[in-house]
Amino acid sequence: KRFRHVVQDGDLYRLETLAEHGASTLLYVLPDQSEAVYSVAVHDHLIGRHRPPAALRGLNPTAVYTITDRHDRAIAHLSGMDLMAQGIPGDTFGPAGYSRTLHLKTVK
Repeated sequence: KRFRHVVQDGDLYRLETLAEHGASTLLYVLPDQSEAVYSVAVHDHLIGRHRPPAALRGLNPTAVYTITDRHDRAIAHLSGMDLMAQGIPGDTFGPAGYSRTLHLKTVK
């Protein structure tokens, strides 16, 4: 319920598809770019095949975002520019069946 409004009212970006990368990655971004919800589900993880991080879209490049996990723990503070250029750090090593959802909010 913490970020339901982002999913319901935000713009949807499909960052990765199962057919292309063996993972489905979605990003919902509020129109004012103040919050986003990132969700990845890895279906296939082939040994020796590197899945590059998905570059995020629709964020404010000059804003700094706090990224929190499902336990509301902050895991990173990154600029919108970094997230749109490099994606979520450390999010390419999950095995098959791995999934996670992250909440991004601008730092005020």
